Amino acid sequence: TNLGLFRGYLQAYLKAHPRMHKEQSIVIRQLEPSANGLPLELYAFTNTPDWVLYEETQSEIFEHILSMLPHFQLKPYQHDLP
Repeated sequence: TNLGLFRGYLQAYLKAHPRMHKEQSIVIRQLEPSANGLPLELYAFTNTPDWVLYEETQSEIFEHILSMLPHFQLKPYQHDLP
């Protein structure tokens, strides 16, 4: 499925990301579906204790995720936003 391919892509993306901790778990899983869609949970660790760098890394990752959704024919929400 598109979502399965997207989860695999995200797993590979995070494993290759230079700011991810290489010896900690990376988990991407589906949560319970709702009327708004199918939530994904990302569980990963950065390799830095620096808070600013952590926040920048988190923002970068989520920006990348949102930008890649159309390539997998996915939308961030089930319903179109106004």
